[in-house]
Amino acid sequence: MNILIPDLMKHRAAQLGELGAEWLRDVDSLLATVAASWGLNVEMQLSGGTEALVFVASTDTGAAVLKLGIPNSLSREKEALEKAQGFAYAKLLAADTRHDAILIEQLGAQLAEASLPVNQQIAIICATLKDGWRRIDGHHGLLTGAEKARVQSDYIVQQWEFWDRPCPKKIVDRALAFASEREAAYNPADSYLIHGDAHIWNTLEAPDSSTGYKFVDPDGLFGERAIDLAISLREWPEELLAGDTLLLGLERCERLARLASLDSRSIWQWGFIEHVSCGLLDLNLGDFDAAEKHFTIANSWAED
Repeated sequence: MNILIPDLMKHRAAQLGELGAEWLRDVDSLLATVAASWGLNVEMQLSGGTEALVFVASTDTGAAVLKLGIPNSLSREKEALEKAQGFAYAKLLAADTRHDAILIEQLGAQLAEASLPVNQQIAIICATLKDGWRRIDGHHGLLTGAEKARVQSDYIVQQWEFWDRPCPKKIVDRALAFASEREAAYNPADSYLIHGDAHIWNTLEAPDSSTGYKFVDPDGLFGERAIDLAISLREWPEELLAGDTLLLGLERCERLARLASLDSRSIWQWGFIEHVSCGLLDLNLGDFDAAEKHFTIANSWAED
């Protein structure tokens, strides 16, 4: 099989120095080793992936999905899938920490392909999140809510300077203030296993699930549930820009709060952080139009 490695994954592997260079050199043999150890017939490579190559593979019991990650990239995902035990998340079938590989059940089409109204997509994601939020006894190597806030803050500061301050300082200051507040609010006693990036491309059809969908590619977090809801406040930016952006944002935030029976303040703050950080990420990905949308939304929301 001719393995295709996306440019972004090559870049991330290169940042690991010799460890990443070795992985890039040996990826073919790594795939063969993992496939042989699990008795897999690797049939095809799926497109996409930023930290792991994804393949459809057949097993004695049917089709599955194999993920082969760059070094040390899948530990939190593995932990999250283990803790979820197949509820609202794809079932973890096998894991090989030595080779940074996991095998999960094959699910159906992405929610993004369903052509449903945005509010219906949001309702499905929220219902599936509620199925998946679980109390666990500590973070078990998952990123905590406090750590997530610090990671976001550091990323925003570094990338804003790297890109020569591409958005107004006031939205950066607001995002950093919100991140500081969310870090201080972290409470292990009120924390759950959460996905961290529950969007329509990570939400796949699953007939055996109560909502008809399950999640893949969890970031693997232990924190407040508002972190998950904020992703739906970040997505569909065109909808937020098609009118009074502040009012539309507040209305969506309140809807998310009602669907999950949570306070809207924390959702709003995490959502604001997401727009700023994703705008900066889009610059790194070369998607300048998407970056401008996120910055425009954050700038409008900073007027509240």
